[in-house]
Amino acid sequence: MSLESTTKPLALLARVLDPLQSLFALENSWYVSWQFLKSGWLKVSDWQSTLDLFRTEYHVPLLPPALAAVTGAFGELFFLRCSCSVLPVVSVHRVVRK
Repeated sequence: MSLESTTKPLALLARVLDPLQSLFALENSWYVSWQFLKSGWLKVSDWQSTLDLFRTEYHVPLLPPALAAVTGAFGELFFLRCSCSVLPVVSVHRVVRK
């Protein structure tokens, strides 16, 4: 089997999948944002369980458990908002640019 016979199908596959790369990146960023939204919403919706988890399971150094719970929930929900507004714009720009 020659090297040419091996690389031709791979080059064809790369040419076919290349335009879809930005769409996969956009979908992936939406999926990650969705996971952060679910996690943050769960923390806020059952605050007592969140505090218990930060007291017993999540050993955050230098922060008391209540402050760590607040910053964790805020970070997941606030940075989700940032990623939902910024990442899709970047991904759509990559799709349009190609």
